[in-house]
Amino acid sequence: MLNDQQLINPFSTEHFLWIDAGLSRTCGAYLGQKKWLERVSFTLEKFLFICFPYIGGEEVHGYNRAELARLSGTDYIRRVARGGMFGGSRESISKANAMYWRLMELSLEKGEMGTEESIFSAMSYLEPTLFDRFEIENNGLIGPFFEALQRGPVPLVRTRLVMPAAPSRKYAESNVKLLPLVSTISRPRDVENLSTAIYILTFNQPQQLKLIVQSWKQQANFFEQATVYVIDNSTDIDALEANRLFCEKEGLNHQAQGNLGICGGRQLAAELFESSFHDYMFFLEDDMLLATPDMPPCKSGFVRWIDGLYGKLLRLMEVEKFDFLKLSFSEVYGTNSEQWSWYNVPHELRCQLWPDQSELPKYGFARSIPPVKFERLGVFEGLSFASGDVYYSNWPQVVSREGNKKMFLNTKWAHPHEQTWMSHLFQETRAGHLRPAVLLASVIDHRREYYYGPNERVES
Repeated sequence: MLNDQQLINPFSTEHFLWIDAGLSRTCGAYLGQKKWLERVSFTLEKFLFICFPYIGGEEVHGYNRAELARLSGTDYIRRVARGGMFGGSRESISKANAMYWRLMELSLEKGEMGTEESIFSAMSYLEPTLFDRFEIENNGLIGPFFEALQRGPVPLVRTRLVMPAAPSRKYAESNVKLLPLVSTISRPRDVENLSTAIYILTFNQPQQLKLIVQSWKQQANFFEQATVYVIDNSTDIDALEANRLFCEKEGLNHQAQGNLGICGGRQLAAELFESSFHDYMFFLEDDMLLATPDMPPCKSGFVRWIDGLYGKLLRLMEVEKFDFLKLSFSEVYGTNSEQWSWYNVPHELRCQLWPDQSELPKYGFARSIPPVKFERLGVFEGLSFASGDVYYSNWPQVVSREGNKKMFLNTKWAHPHEQTWMSHLFQETRAGHLRPAVLLASVIDHRREYYYGPNERVES
């Protein structure tokens, strides 16, 4: 209901606050005074939760505590976010709304349910920089918040990012006092102000996870400025625990929801990204390492290393507004000069677009397949790229929020496969609904040094 109102916004309001009707009984004396109302908007620059300690017991408002902790990406639930009063800016409400419904969906899929406060609590753990907190005592009474508003300064717990010497993503909480003089300044979207998520899919080989993390640390900022999520498909208990400990040591967010498969993990990354506050996302399987500066050109003749890659990629995405940008022109089975969607589109479309090459080979790969049609070649800060009918594959790419919706959320399959996405997204590109691009470079080093059994591989 709060999100509906910020969308309708009949009074051109920038901040919205939910007040439970029951507060007229417990906090009626405060609600009747105007001073708190004049000051409350200054606590709503982000999304505000009022939280109280909740220690002990096997449940959190009916939600199994251990399951809620897993949903929240933490080891233990230590606080509950109240449902009696909450709110924030229009932008923060929109993000919180998307996160709320995704967590509700995940909870119900697992057969878990509590109250809205269970989900609110998970939200405050998953994306701590999105939510400010006013902390009350364990009796849960909201009155102290109104009292603070009447006094003037309101002590909020605000989580911010800090960059330690070791390249990892860390959070720090601070108590800040907001006075009724705070103004919101619109900042340009430079790289420093963009929030980026990296999702790494791993399975049963902790050494391979360590290998890809070390590889991407070659380039500054990827692991310093991005939030890194490890989607752990491992079925081996020892591997799961080793990955969890490694993530804890490196400051990575460990996500373990069973063996979702490669495409199932890709879909989860898309849904986590949608429910987050991030502006861009990268998706990596754990054998998609970053190439080293001494590597020779790829089989297409393109460079393997680009200095300052992180910032250049994000600035390029901001300028060109691509939905997704692939990071490697050369892949294992082919290159992005060949239209691999040709294998996977419906026969009728193949006949329409390539009448001279409408038949697939009976076995294996064709000797030649149609070329990719590029609409434009460009250079940005020394970063060469091509846009046009670029096909989708599970190889690493940077994706915008709008691109993520078009690719994985507007149309969803119960059991997605790479071939299905490749066909569907090619058709969306041809229809003018999707704008992909590919680097004229191959910065990905596809290298697996730690193997699992081929029979263990799952697609979705």
